[in-house]
This record gives sequence, structure tokens and C-alpha cells, in this order.
Amino acid sequence: INHYKINEYLEGCDVKADCNVRIGWSHDQTNLLLGEEDNSYGYDGLGFRALDGKFDVYGDRIHIHDVITCYLDLDSGIVSFQKNHDFLGTAYKLDKKVKDQP
Repeated sequence: INHYKINEYLEGCDVKADCNVRIGWSHDQTNLLLGEEDNSYGYDGLGFRALDGKFDVYGDRIHIHDVITCYLDLDSGIVSFQKNHDFLGTAYKLDKKVKDQP
């Protein structure tokens, strides 16, 4: 996976291998397994969103050469994703205590 930073609120990933990936955001005090704990939000390669070890259907499977964009809007408290420039909708709405964390 190649990562490139677009601005402080989004990051795009071009999937370079046919494997299961998880892309997203987490608080700096969580582990690196996105979606496995609270304050850790992920979009899974099998088409699930992940938070606190819970997985729900969200979007489609991720395939080789798909470009996934992750959005974290701290003003509105929304985590969302795009797949190949198609907006997948709001994945999560952050509660106030999470939004206000440094």
C-alpha cells in the first residue's frame, strides 16, 4: 500500500496487492489494529467498517488498484471513506469526548 497525505483531514491509499487491508484513523494511544478498540476506526478490505472490535457491513470489498480515501472531519465529528472517488457515506459519528481529545 502506498500512503500519501493530502491534507490534515484525509489520506488516500492505492491498494497494490490483492490482500485484506484495513484503512482508517485511531487515537494515538490505541494499538495499530484499526477498529479493534475504542477510538480506532477502520474500513476493512472485506467491505466492513470496524470500531471497538465490532464489524458492520459498509461499502464494498477492496480490490487491487482501488484507491481508498479516509476522511476525519473533527469539526462535524464524522469519519467517512471513499472508494475510487465514490463516497461511501458516514461510517461513524464521533461523540463529543472523542472530538475534543488532542
